[in-house]
Formats: sequence, structure tokens, C-alpha cells
Amino acid sequence: GEHVTVVTNMKLVTWNVNGLRSVALQYKSLATLLEKLDADIVCFQEVKISPDQLDSSVVSVPGYEAFFSTCQTRKSYSGVATYCRAAVTPIAAEEGFTGMLSHSSAAVISELRTHNLDHYGDLYDLFSRDELLAFDHEGRCIITYHENFVLLNVYFPLGASDERDLFRRQFCKAIQRRCDALIAAGHHVVIVGDINICHREIDHCDPEKSCRDNMLQCFGQTFGRQWLSALLDSETGQFVDSFRHFHPNEAGRFTCWNTLTGARQTNYGTRIDYILATRAFCSENFLDCVIQPEVEGSDHCPVRASLREQPDTSGRPLPTLCARLKFLSGVRQSTLLSFLRSTSSNPPIVQFDESSLKAQVNMSNKKKRPAGDTLLAYFQRPKQAKLDPVPVPSPAIQSLPPDVSSHSRSIGPLQSSWANLLSGSLPPPPCKGHNEPSVARVVLKDGPNKGRRFFVCARPAGLRTNKLARCDYFKWAD
Repeated sequence: GEHVTVVTNMKLVTWNVNGLRSVALQYKSLATLLEKLDADIVCFQEVKISPDQLDSSVVSVPGYEAFFSTCQTRKSYSGVATYCRAAVTPIAAEEGFTGMLSHSSAAVISELRTHNLDHYGDLYDLFSRDELLAFDHEGRCIITYHENFVLLNVYFPLGASDERDLFRRQFCKAIQRRCDALIAAGHHVVIVGDINICHREIDHCDPEKSCRDNMLQCFGQTFGRQWLSALLDSETGQFVDSFRHFHPNEAGRFTCWNTLTGARQTNYGTRIDYILATRAFCSENFLDCVIQPEVEGSDHCPVRASLREQPDTSGRPLPTLCARLKFLSGVRQSTLLSFLRSTSSNPPIVQFDESSLKAQVNMSNKKKRPAGDTLLAYFQRPKQAKLDPVPVPSPAIQSLPPDVSSHSRSIGPLQSSWANLLSGSLPPPPCKGHNEPSVARVVLKDGPNKGRRFFVCARPAGLRTNKLARCDYFKWAD
């Protein structure tokens, strides 16, 4: 028979980067970051890139094809991106999951129909057009269709208010309906990303405290946990949590930490990032799924799955939504419009003297972009570029309060007192548990205390039993 080339041990990574440009800068460039992750498919969430920032350094990374969904309602908010190596180039792609954005492109519709992918179930009966557009306009999902499976790269919303909680519930319901429709049409489905749900007690650093703080009688009482439990139910659910499939009883395996409290140092986190797969596809194709807390750069860490051999799709026509094609098309269109404008009327006559021209040339030379069309060159700021991932600060460094400089620590106590008095600030009081300088914080939550300063232990957050973690010291600054 015909020889079919395959990709052996295909690697899939998902990572909420909390700003793709800033993380790429820590690794010198986006190309270096992708090389470090060393995966065939890399799915990023919270890329925080606006459509006007999709330049060649982002969309034309050597060896990869990129697919983006950017937020259309807020600038530099949300956003997802999927980078695929040539050997696993998708056969089609779709922005969003409701079909509302795809319907504006005849080419995308044709691709989806050709590969039997235009299945949306009862989405259009359950939700209005405005509701469906709202799901897709926030840049929360990009779908790539591969030879053996459909991949949804998703950044699930967080229900921080009553309005957003309703949006989140509807979002979960809608995306599940789309997946059900694809499965009913005979497709295997993989959902990856920041689901923003900590599923079970084993996935939380302090489940008892979480129940107290959220006034829950039991940990699984929230909508999100109940929805995910139903999705993963061994009898009625369609999906498998691939990490728990291979590591059912591993505790302390988290993917997200509060960086403001230094919680990553004490591993005081939660597991809210997942690789979910339809049951049969997981058992037949997945080899392992691991969490990579050693990879730094964000308040989340990557999750990585290894799959058995998959068909090599290199050489196939690129999908219409391939970011490189869209970007080059936009450049050509912009160039054509500029040419038409310049030839449609006589250009205005501008008079200037030689001295002013030289001044303008000198200024333009000073403003030239750095050489090299790389992400580092484009986003580099003076004296801020980091060539390696930023190490997590040690407890001793973190204990230094923000309003006391390193200079005041190196001078004598009398001079330090005078310096604090003249600057109008007093040294923070020592915490009771460790007798170490506390750190000042400000209440950000709405309420009667919003804006008030207070002092807490400067050590990282952690369990009470952890001697390296902060004590329960608290004192209002006023």
C-alpha cells in the first residue's frame, strides 16, 4: 500500500503565558521560547496581543505556523494562539467555536465543509446571535483541525461578578454543545487551556481554607466543579483529564500560583490548566501527561502531553486562518491602498529648506528599529530586557518592604531613622511570627476599606505547617 509518513511521539503543550511578548522577551525571542518548549503543537492563552500587534515577528516564526484569536472588545486582553510545526499543520482552522466568525469567510466555510467539520448541534437554538458573538469576540478559543483529532485551545472566563458568572456558565454550556456536535459527527476532540476551575481537593493547596473563604459546605459545590465533574464522569462524560488519567493520586501538582504573595516558592497553588481528550482517543493515543513547574515566566506553568505517532501533514495547503497568510495579505492590501491613494491625485508640493531636511533625517536615523526582525528587537525596552527566565525571588529578598530602599539598609540606624523621618515614611513593623520586617499592601477590593494600607508578613503564602511560609500577622497602617 501507499507509504504514510508519521510524527512519532507527538508533543502537545498548553501554557497560560499572561502576556506572550513579555514571556518571549525573557527567553530572548519567541523562536527561542518555542525551542525551549520543544513541542509539535504549542497552545498559549492570555497572549494579550491586539490585532495591530500581529507583525512578522509573531506570525512568521521559523518552523511554525500560527493561528490567533484576539479580543475584539478590549485592547491587550485575553487572546489565544496555537503554534504548529510543519509536520502537524492543521487541515483547517476556525476562530471561536460558535461559527459566527467563520460565517463571514466563504473560504473558511468551504474548508470546514470539505472535512465534515461544520457541526454546531443546537447552539443556534439555545443562544441568540449576540450571545454567540460575545463568546467569540473575547478571543477565547482557536480551533485547529488535525488529521486524527480536533484541537480546541481555550481560555475559559472567570466569574468574578454576577454578570461574568452568568457569562461563564453560558460559555461552558455552549462550548460543550459544540464539542458534543463534533463528537457526534465522528471526530475525536481535545480541549486544552486555562479552564479556570480547580476540580478536586487534591488539585488545591488548601481546600479547607478555600471552602471557608467561599462559604462552601463542600469543595465540589461550585458550578465550575460540578460542570467539569459531569464532563469527566466515567459513565456519562465524554472526556478524560489526561493528567489524572496517568497520575490519579499525585498531590501537590499545581499549574498556577499567586505571584504577588510569592506562593510559587512554597508551592501554594492550584491546578486549573488541563489537557482533556475524548475517552477513546486518550486511551489509544496518549502516552503521558506531565506538569512543568520548572518552566518559569508566568503565574502559570505549562502542561505537556505525549501522543503516539500521528500522520505527517506537512506539504498540505495552509488553512485560510493561518496567521502568516492573513498578515501577508494585510501587508499586500495596505501597500496596494497606499499606491492607489498616491496615484489617484497629484501629490502636494511641499517646500522645505536644506537645514530642516538634515534635521529630520538625523531624527529618523535615531528612531530606527534595532537590526533583526525578531520579537526581542521589536519589544525591547532600554535596560529591561532579560536574557533568561526571571528567577523567583528568595524569601529574604521578598521580605524587603517596597518603601525601604537597599541604600537605607546599608547605612547606620541613626542615619536610617533620619532618612525615614525626612522622607515621611516609617519602617514597617516586624511580624510577630518571625520578627522580620513586614510588607505594606493596599486593599483593592471594593468596600469600606478600599485603598487602606496594611502590613502583613513578608514571607510567601503557604500552609500553616510550612515553616518557610508567612505567619498570620496583620496590622492596619493607620
